[in-house]
Amino acid sequence: MDKSNTVRRFNHSRIKVLITVDVIIWISVGLPGFYLFLQATPYEQGFFCDDISLSYPYKEDTVSTSLLIAFGFIVSSFIVIIVELLNGIESKCKGSWCTTKSVVFCIKRYAVFLVGMAIQLLIVEVIKNMMGVLRPNFFDVCKPSYNTSQCPGFIRDFSCTNTELDAKEIRISRQSFPSGHSAFSMYIATFFCIYIQKRLHVTYTVLLKFIMQTTLIFLSLLCGLGRMRDNKHHTSDIISGFIIGFAVAAAAYKTVCVDVLDNKDENQSDARESEKLTFHYDICDNSDNISNKDPHTPTPLLVNEKQENTTDFQRPNLLNISYSANHTASVPSTTDVNRQTV
Repeated sequence: MDKSNTVRRFNHSRIKVLITVDVIIWISVGLPGFYLFLQATPYEQGFFCDDISLSYPYKEDTVSTSLLIAFGFIVSSFIVIIVELLNGIESKCKGSWCTTKSVVFCIKRYAVFLVGMAIQLLIVEVIKNMMGVLRPNFFDVCKPSYNTSQCPGFIRDFSCTNTELDAKEIRISRQSFPSGHSAFSMYIATFFCIYIQKRLHVTYTVLLKFIMQTTLIFLSLLCGLGRMRDNKHHTSDIISGFIIGFAVAAAAYKTVCVDVLDNKDENQSDARESEKLTFHYDICDNSDNISNKDPHTPTPLLVNEKQENTTDFQRPNLLNISYSANHTASVPSTTDVNRQTV
């Protein structure tokens, strides 16, 4: 009993340390990305004054950044819960989905998801601010003032004169490549497609995994293509965002979840099995006195066929005995015959 309590306390301590370390790593990686997202000044790139690709009108976001982040956390948490519930239904045990082992498994994978999300954000923001690619609605957002005598040449010296939009929108208009919405949505879709493939084990349906994974990819594609419709990104921005999100998610799950956590979980499970076997043997060793006694074999209630044949062979035939007795009694002896003759 003391050994089990010690192991339980040790496991709780390990979980606390794991969560603390992962939070520290997430903050150390995420803070630079969030700073670049909120405060960084992108590289000021010039343009051709007759560039049609920068002449699209300004539109409000169909899916804002805050809505995308909130929706991403809701969907990811929902997937984790649904997968564990379905695994519980498969095992036909109502409490199997919320065991300590399942909770630790989900916490580890979600921590990896958060770290990968911060890495993806950092990569996207570094490229955005380093490249300074202009958005398709740049002319409408900035309303640049420049020397028209330089047209149709390349304009380097200009200033934005639009007073209807704030400085944040003007700054964002210089951060087109790559698409942050596409990278973030594809990162979530790819990570949890792999999560569903590895974690969900159901035998009562063959289409559930495919439907869930297809839905995630479809929502990601809608998010990216919607940015083109809102005149926020070029086609190359959307494609590059999808590639970054896919690459970071696949690398995070492969290098951390599969190569590190899965192998570690297998080793721990093997150790637990050996502990269970040792504990089982200890219990059996304590019952040596009982096992050394001669076991009492109860008399079988049903006699098998071979025993019945043997019994019938050994049992005397009562009918023959009775018949022989009657026959002997009815036949007169030789002495009685002689007496009658005399």
